[in-house]
Amino acid sequence: MKNCGLVTIFLLSFFSLSGQSNLEGRFVSRKEIDQITLVCTYRLIFQPDSLNPYELREEPMLLQIGNQTSLFQSENYFLGQEGIRKAGSLNNFWNDPHRPPSPRFLYQILKNYPYGKITTVDYVLPDNFKYQEDMQILKWEIIDESSII
Repeated sequence: MKNCGLVTIFLLSFFSLSGQSNLEGRFVSRKEIDQITLVCTYRLIFQPDSLNPYELREEPMLLQIGNQTSLFQSENYFLGQEGIRKAGSLNNFWNDPHRPPSPRFLYQILKNYPYGKITTVDYVLPDNFKYQEDMQILKWEIIDESSII
């Protein structure tokens, strides 16, 4: 069950485009790479303890889609990064009573379609990890056919 949780966490990775993102520092920075054309929000509901099926938690997630890239990440992480930028320093941010809740998921997934690459960034104590892999492009074919199951 522990492996299932890790796979779920891996598959739900995300990163922040906000019209201008790239990898820098700890996670995603603000280097312009694409304009956001669509933002999808998700509510991730998860069970942190496999022995307690009644304890469920949730985390809001964002998928920001541009013409050439997409970024998937925790909404709380995205709002936290925006808050740090607006506050001007981490110290000012922590003293802000209106700061967003701490994110439970720090991973981010960036898909760069022109280069055919997926970049995953995550923080696993005590280090940051970033790896890149080739993206398999699905070739969909819509046919005029139906079936009843």
